[in-house]
Amino acid sequence: MKNHLVTLILFASPVTYGESYRTHVPPQLEAQPTKLDAHVGFEKNVGLSYGFGFGGALAACEDCSIVKGFALKGDVGVFLNHRTALIAEYSMWASSMEDSPSKLATQTLGVKYYVTPRVWGKASVGGATVRFEGSDNDLGLGFSGQLGVELINLSRLRVDVAGRLDSLTVGGQNYVTSAITVGFRN
Repeated sequence: MKNHLVTLILFASPVTYGESYRTHVPPQLEAQPTKLDAHVGFEKNVGLSYGFGFGGALAACEDCSIVKGFALKGDVGVFLNHRTALIAEYSMWASSMEDSPSKLATQTLGVKYYVTPRVWGKASVGGATVRFEGSDNDLGLGFSGQLGVELINLSRLRVDVAGRLDSLTVGGQNYVTSAITVGFRN
């Protein structure tokens, strides 16, 4: 009788050797991709966006040589979705060199697009001003293109480095500025 009892216990055991111990999850309970999964890394790109930046710049025109200067920029915008923002920007190049413009500026409206959570591009168009020392501002048309990389991406602070190229047409004269800027934004 003892032998039969041991045999019954072995065959009644619920564990079968060699069986996978994976649990079965019904299809309706399996994790489904959500709309948020498409925006992983872009979660901070919502609502109002604002920032400023500064850096070194070069300017050139048809009748002048390349002149070194200083660049400033400020922008405010709103995210249309997690990757795309509509941005209004003011950027300025300034120099104290003689026989060159003392200030070149653009006031533009553009689109900023995040290729990855840290890499973005921006294109914009708007007004432009050129000022020579001792004269009034001349008005014209300005275009801007930028490519940036966010180096720091914290909850309330982003720090990026951007390369920009601005083209201004004012009073029949063409001006080009290029700059490397460090930017701070919310």
